[in-house]
Amino acid sequence: MFRTYNISNAIVNRILPAHRIVDNEYQWIINYETKVNEVAEEEALKQAQDALEFNFVPFSALDQYKHRTAEVDILALAIDIQPSRCVQTSSGPSCIREITLINEQKIQMLLTVWDELFENECNMIANKIANKPVLAAKRLRVVSYHNTSLSTKASSRLLVDPDLPETIELYTWWRDENEKYLQICIADNANHPSSSKVILPTEESITTISTVKEFAGKTEKFWIKANISIENLNQNFWYMACEKCHKTTEADFNELFKCDWCNKDNVKAIARCFIQVQCKDSSGALPATIFGSNAETFLHCKVIDLVKHTTQV
Repeated sequence: MFRTYNISNAIVNRILPAHRIVDNEYQWIINYETKVNEVAEEEALKQAQDALEFNFVPFSALDQYKHRTAEVDILALAIDIQPSRCVQTSSGPSCIREITLINEQKIQMLLTVWDELFENECNMIANKIANKPVLAAKRLRVVSYHNTSLSTKASSRLLVDPDLPETIELYTWWRDENEKYLQICIADNANHPSSSKVILPTEESITTISTVKEFAGKTEKFWIKANISIENLNQNFWYMACEKCHKTTEADFNELFKCDWCNKDNVKAIARCFIQVQCKDSSGALPATIFGSNAETFLHCKVIDLVKHTTQV
């Protein structure tokens, strides 16, 4: 598994619609006459690069690909890679590595590499990270994690420092024009790892508050440009939550309990910041709630300080 093979003498047949388990029109049949030979890693990487054709999508255009079936190709500099860590998913535990990328638009983007499918490529990036390797990636998903970020699929391909004309152009952009800027980005990521930068909207994509009210009851995403204020100072600025699902709990701070929302045992009760605010633009006003780290940033303080110096109403 996770190796490259040369396969010959396999039979290709059309699958009758009634017999299709997956949405494929053709199938391979491998029998005793089929020859399967493993390809050396160096040769496999060369073959993979020679066979791939890219249609690179700029980071500023990624939002339009936020649906499960869309795939994108990207080219960017890798400026940070985090150690492997395990996360809990709906299908069980998985290992991930998070890579911070930046492109010639000066937009940073987080790439989450799932499982050990790309272990060699991740190790190569980690070994070269001081020199800002170029990463060409094919068939990535665009997801809503950290507003907009990228994620690998089983069919994705990652090439480190590929032999492409665009690689030279990106290196030139970095070394000749933006080396100091990248140093600032790297220092910022050292303090705030795994944080994709929000892609700012165009003026045409900003919605007025009066228009937003028409979306009531619908699941819609939109941008607004508004003044934000706290009009009710007699409110709770934090609540006790499950550390896994962030739903409210009556457990005490740091107490271990079973969460009735996510059905997890021995989860810890944590304090989580939230603020009720008022958003106003020239067309009207709209109440909103800010949660988590965004609320802490808005208040310029940590939730633990709120717990120490305030009481819940």
